[in-house]
Amino acid sequence: MTDFIDFQAKFRATLQQLETVGVQYAEAKGVSWQLQELRKIVLSEEMQKATANTVADRENQARCSQVYKQHVEGTKEAITREHALKAKYERFYAQYEALRSLCAQETARMKIL
Repeated sequence: MTDFIDFQAKFRATLQQLETVGVQYAEAKGVSWQLQELRKIVLSEEMQKATANTVADRENQARCSQVYKQHVEGTKEAITREHALKAKYERFYAQYEALRSLCAQETARMKIL
């Protein structure tokens, strides 16, 4: 006799994890997108503060500014968090699919018996 597997409880737990991580991933993706878009604004603002005569020199000064460097660092961290949560979400989704497959196999086995 085989051990009883509570598929309903396993599905419920996996779906709860998918929902929780899915919301976290969505929020992280929003922050990441916003910071990536704001990079252009930060660069523009820093270029306006620059004292060089040519546009190329002002852009160079702006890209070397502490404000721009901090923004790029923050963007990197946001993208890293986004991708980590995406990987976690995909892991739970794969777990869900494996559980679904196992459930289908068990159903087929029960029909044979």
